[in-house]
Amino acid sequence: MNQQRRLSYMKAMGIPVWAARSCSVYDECLPVEPISEQIKHEHPHAPSALNLIDALDQPPMRQAAANSPIAQPRQEKQPPVSNSTSSSENLAWNELQSVVNQCQQCQIHQLRSHAVFGSGDQSATWMIIGEAPDVEEDSQGRPFLGKSGELLDNILAAIDLKRETVYLTNILKCRPPNDRSPHVDEVANCTGYLQRQIELIQPKVIVVVGRLAAQHLLQTKDSIGRMRGKVHHLQKTNTPVVVTYHPRYLLRLPSEKRKVWEDIKLARSVVNS
Repeated sequence: MNQQRRLSYMKAMGIPVWAARSCSVYDECLPVEPISEQIKHEHPHAPSALNLIDALDQPPMRQAAANSPIAQPRQEKQPPVSNSTSSSENLAWNELQSVVNQCQQCQIHQLRSHAVFGSGDQSATWMIIGEAPDVEEDSQGRPFLGKSGELLDNILAAIDLKRETVYLTNILKCRPPNDRSPHVDEVANCTGYLQRQIELIQPKVIVVVGRLAAQHLLQTKDSIGRMRGKVHHLQKTNTPVVVTYHPRYLLRLPSEKRKVWEDIKLARSVVNS
């Protein structure tokens, strides 16, 4: 089936173009080379991990490694237990945003350009929650930018929404180093901020994108495959929650777009009901 007939067929089935395309600017799939192979290719003379371990086991190296700050127990560098939940319980919107912008509860604040509080309508019906800011979002202080943000805009447009009419945020307000996955203690430090945002906005539905964000918000270890396709509820506010894949994931695996479209329609039915 050629592209024009394929798109006509999808339109007749009520599936938006963004979900039907298999080759577009939003479907870029960058091959991911295993890190070990990449290092081997770029640094062919680098010592192997085993050689490094053997070298560190020699007495002089062992003593030097023991004295290195890197070798110190990780817990000594951890921030105190988060008090974001208690400290943000009664804050108004502007006060909450100011606290987040000045937050220093964990070490990643030292590397951020901006805390990414969120953006959109403060009385939105829809609230979309992701995992953590990436480098572009960190530099501009706004969530869901770049190609993944463009794809999200297309998803919203398919149900006649604009990003200005929803509220976008992340469970983590600062970008983790090298865009790694958020640590449990880092997410815990931001939990109170997110809870207060939800309480102030009072959305009719929350769409949480990405496995880590969904597991944290719903306090579960279930896979995203088990969480999506059904309506969950937050324990504290009873807000309906629909789980789906993150737009960044769809850029790597466009074939999953159809599942996201089903999840978005589920969220729309929650709002309409």
